[in-house]
Amino acid sequence: MNPISGIPTTVPRRSGWLAPFRTLFCLPLLIGHLASAASSPDNPENSSQTVDAILAHGVATGHSDEGAPYELSFEATLAETRDWLLKLTYTKLPGKGPIYMEYASDGKDLYQMTSWPPSYMDAGNADSDVGRVSRGEVPGDAMLVDYLPWFAFCSGDYLRRRDDGMMKNIFYWMMRTNSLRFEAQFHPADPQLPKHVKLFKPGEFQPRRTPRVGEKPLSIRLPKPFHEGHVWLEYLTLSTTNFAGRILPARFGLKLWELENSDSGPTLSHSMPYQGRLTSAEPVKVTLPLRPALTSRTVIVDRRQDAVFLKYHTNQAGWLNRSDFAQDATIQPLRP
Repeated sequence: MNPISGIPTTVPRRSGWLAPFRTLFCLPLLIGHLASAASSPDNPENSSQTVDAILAHGVATGHSDEGAPYELSFEATLAETRDWLLKLTYTKLPGKGPIYMEYASDGKDLYQMTSWPPSYMDAGNADSDVGRVSRGEVPGDAMLVDYLPWFAFCSGDYLRRRDDGMMKNIFYWMMRTNSLRFEAQFHPADPQLPKHVKLFKPGEFQPRRTPRVGEKPLSIRLPKPFHEGHVWLEYLTLSTTNFAGRILPARFGLKLWELENSDSGPTLSHSMPYQGRLTSAEPVKVTLPLRPALTSRTVIVDRRQDAVFLKYHTNQAGWLNRSDFAQDATIQPLRP
């Protein structure tokens, strides 16, 4: 028990319901791949090292626009380097049941893994688990509730380094833009801990929908006085705790701002539909690079190349490095 915060400092490591898949199918592949990678001194992308980290456990809750509840538990592994790994288990998700997701970043690329429950796949909604690799550190196609633990535990170093005030790829599923303006304030005792982050919706944008043949892309323009944009989302650290000399967010939330029509014209209203809290933390040793665990049915799409996407199945190897693509003729190029 942490005497300062009252938060347990050690808890049993929760492996999630995919543990049998990770053990049975992925361990031999990943061990073999990492062993051969470690023997290549000329490729820094393949290098591995053991570092100190903090493993934070927590929960987040919220609801959709229709009032349907969202609930997830999370584990955030925070290495002393830029590397982080975020595991999400949805215990309540409208219409889909439990879904397991992982995000990881090394400060350069973002790795994502989505695993569907058997009932969801048996109904024909998905034929494989999905792995993605893209440039950057922001989960571009995540749902809003996913950003709650990401802002709280994984975004600090990224926000510090974005001196242009533009966040790349966030909400990529919602609008056709590669960047949104943001403002960030940090905790006075920890320059890596975001205290208050504002994200701004542009005054004109294209929603992410595929136009029909011959149809021009739809463009949305916000009415005056919001034609130059407005604050859209706010992340707030509501309280903090001290763990092993490091300040961690204890309670945190997302505030959403939306335009509403009134007799006097358009106005902004806000709500805080998503809130999270830290439940425990513990010191751990981790081996870099941090990567999401894979199942035997995972199909990975790598979006780091400019001209094409690259698609491969995990029974070939684990997460491949960029240098591996030129050496494997079975990897399928896809159009963006």
